[in-house]
Amino acid sequence: MPAEPEPAPRRRSPASGGCGHDPRAYAATVRVARSLAVGVGAAVAAFVLAALVLTVVGLYQSGHGHRAWTDTDLIAARGVALSVADTICVAAAACAALTCFAVSQRAQSSVSPSSGTTTPSSSR
Repeated sequence: MPAEPEPAPRRRSPASGGCGHDPRAYAATVRVARSLAVGVGAAVAAFVLAALVLTVVGLYQSGHGHRAWTDTDLIAARGVALSVADTICVAAAACAALTCFAVSQRAQSSVSPSSGTTTPSSSR
């Protein structure tokens, strides 16, 4: 009777520590990727919201016979011209992205990876 062939070894996912990957490093990479996604989403939302608000302000000013201060160039160098409204929108997006990234990192680091429950954090 011929011998049965040996079954092929099961492939392990990187999360379970297969192929020499450290599961903690994989979890940290996933945590950073999630935080980046949250930060980018917040930046886009903040930019669009600020642009809409500043557009309404500019239309209000120009509709009442005034020059809209949102149309004034604030930065004009090397072929780049950013108005006051553009600069405010970029600043709002950057603040939202950094804040959401930091809060997301902090919130995810307080969750225990093994049980999914939160660990008590020290209040300051």
